Amino acid sequence: MPLSERQPTVAAGDATYSTRKVAIERALLAADELRASIIRPGAVYGPNDARPREWFFAKRALDRRRFVVLAYRGESRFHPTAAENLAELVRLAAERPDRRVLNCADPEAPTALAIGRAIGQTLGHEPDEVLLSGPPRAGVGEHPWATPKPLVLDTTDAEITLGWRPVTRYERAVRATCEWLVERTRDRDWRDELPGAAEIYGDLFDYAAEDAFVAGLAGQSTGEIRPVRVS
Repeated sequence: MPLSERQPTVAAGDATYSTRKVAIERALLAADELRASIIRPGAVYGPNDARPREWFFAKRALDRRRFVVLAYRGESRFHPTAAENLAELVRLAAERPDRRVLNCADPEAPTALAIGRAIGQTLGHEPDEVLLSGPPRAGVGEHPWATPKPLVLDTTDAEITLGWRPVTRYERAVRATCEWLVERTRDRDWRDELPGAAEIYGDLFDYAAEDAFVAGLAGQSTGEIRPVRVS
C-alpha cells in the first residue's frame, strides 16, 4: 500500500539520517510563524544530481556490459521523484504558505528492472538480466533501489490540497538525466565528475565479482542468460 503522510515515522533524534530528518520536520512544524511546508520526495533524480542513482545503469550502458545482476528479482520499488515534479509542488506550496506535510513522487513507481530498461533504451543498451531472489550475494546484485519491501508514496494530499499534478513521468524525465551523465563523464574519470556517486555507490561497480558470479551459474556455457532468475 502507498505510504501516506499520516503514517507513523521513526522517532526523532540524532541516531540516523532518518531520525534527524524527523527532528527537523518537527522543529519546523512547531514554529507557527514559519507556516512551513514539509515536502517528502522519493528518490529524487535529474540533471546535476549530487548523487545520481541512475549512474548505476548508465555506467553499465556506457561500458557495454553484457549483463546486469539485480537483487530481489529486480522487483524493488523505491518511488522516484523527478526534479520537475518536485519543483512544481514547491512552487504551489510557496504560493499558499501553510503548515503541512506533503508527499511528492512521479505518477508511477517503476521497479528497478523497469528503471534499468528505461535507461538502457535511452542509451541504446539491452543487457542480459540476472535476477536474484532475495538480497545481494556478497555485494553482487546490490543497486540503489534495492529495498526488501516496496517504498511507494501516496500523493493524494498534494493533489487535493494544492491542485498539484505531475508534469512529467520517469520514462521521459530520465532522458535528460542520462544525457547529462553522458556529457558530464565524457573523456573524464567519473569519480572526479560525480564524487557523490563515487562516495555512495562506488562499490556497486565490481565487474570482476559480477563476472565470477555469472560464470558460476548453471547454463552459462550455453551463452543464453537473459533473463536468468536465481533462487
